[in-house]
Amino acid sequence: MTEKDVKFVAYWEVVMKRGRLRYALLHGSIFGFLIFLFTFIFSFLDGSLDEMFKMPKVVVSMLIFIVGGIIFEGGYTWWMNTKRYRRLTP
Repeated sequence: MTEKDVKFVAYWEVVMKRGRLRYALLHGSIFGFLIFLFTFIFSFLDGSLDEMFKMPKVVVSMLIFIVGGIIFEGGYTWWMNTKRYRRLTP
């Protein structure tokens, strides 16, 4: 194992003790919010901001992006990192 792999194994053991839900909430919500911000910025630059982002729609859109990030990005990265961890540990 390389030094990078050893660091990953130590890091992932700490993360696994905290739990999948905490990991997904932290990483997935940040990812979802960043995607929301990029969408917001591109809509602003495109000029379609008035149609797409009225106040109630903004909140709903932001929540959808955050929940999607938690479910998909948080779950996927947890799965991939656990797979890598199991491959590196005997």
